[in-house]
Amino acid sequence: MAKVVKSLHQNFGVRRSKDQLRKRWSDLKLKEHNQYRRIRRVLQKKRTLSSCLHIWTQEH
Repeated sequence: MAKVVKSLHQNFGVRRSKDQLRKRWSDLKLKEHNQYRRIRRVLQKKRTLSSCLHIWTQEH
């Protein structure tokens, strides 16, 4: 969670505490499910890409 807080601040200038981010994520899941799914899909793609890149760099 600390990485998320730091990344949001560096990339977007957004300052939020861990608790604020947790509450917002929970609100997205309950009230704005479409937006939650889009964000989650982007995060999954990013994780998949980084893990593939990590494996590829180990092989070469």
